[in-house]
Amino acid sequence: MPTYLFKNIEKITQQYNISISTFFIACWQVLLWRITGKAEIIIGNLCDGRKYEELQSAIGLFANYLPITCHLENNLKFIDPLPDINQSIDEIEKWQEYFTTIQLEKLNSNKNQLPFFSCCFEYGQQQDKFHANETQFSIYQQFSYLERFKVKLKIVDRANSLLAQIHYDESLFLATDIQALLLQLQNLITEVIQKPESPIDSLNILSIQEKQELLFNFNNTDKNYPQDKCIHQLFEHQVELQPNKIAVVFEDEQLTYAQLNTRANQLARYLQKMGVKPEIVVGIYLERSPLFIISLLGILKAGAAYLPLDSTLPQESLIFRLEDADINI
Repeated sequence: MPTYLFKNIEKITQQYNISISTFFIACWQVLLWRITGKAEIIIGNLCDGRKYEELQSAIGLFANYLPITCHLENNLKFIDPLPDINQSIDEIEKWQEYFTTIQLEKLNSNKNQLPFFSCCFEYGQQQDKFHANETQFSIYQQFSYLERFKVKLKIVDRANSLLAQIHYDESLFLATDIQALLLQLQNLITEVIQKPESPIDSLNILSIQEKQELLFNFNNTDKNYPQDKCIHQLFEHQVELQPNKIAVVFEDEQLTYAQLNTRANQLARYLQKMGVKPEIVVGIYLERSPLFIISLLGILKAGAAYLPLDSTLPQESLIFRLEDADINI
């Protein structure tokens, strides 16, 4: 993680009287909330299991994961859940020896799910140098897997630096997805440092390249089509090419191109009998549904123009629009 981020993170933790661990748990939960859209985010937080002095130098693995829950919603400021997260970390430190994955397996009624937390978090401090008699050495990498998570954020706190890693299940994620997730985390942290009191739904997690991809590259769908044809005529051409392909899907309802064209033709004939012709504007007062598409095509096929009317508008506003557009149908 860049040095400038580390220094700014220290300032944030001092300003709001929280630990570095709390800061990263909050960032991790906000990122998961932004990606999944779930209001309640539960992560498994690693506890070292050495709460007693006599266990500090004991050989063996005493670590365990305990749940930290956070409820997030739009307009919630990043700093709002920090005190609760801080308190949760203190609480689980007290209760870590009473919680086991065996208990979690018993509570999990769905046998097809992993009997563990899908998302985890680990924070640890690591010395740069170790000494044994006259020998000096450092640890290059250190791993101990006692959990069955899907994805885990690990923060290693070294002297004047932080190392962020994401460990994941290779059967569920591609390396490119995880690289993108790390980049989104860095973007989020940068945003939080600049404006920690901003609503979490306004914090940017996308890089310039990702924004370019989403806003422009994915939407670059321009195609050449006959300039002398109207929209309903281009639609009729598609009806000829693929009459049985699905044209409209809405909830549990779907229409093929042929079905949609038939209904639009029926409406067009009905409108023409009512005197609809070119230069006339017909109002559409409908919720979004297949009927709206049928109406749009039917009006165009009748030779008229259409004016969509928002069904949530007050009556006075609707009357004004009807009179202003001189709509009789």
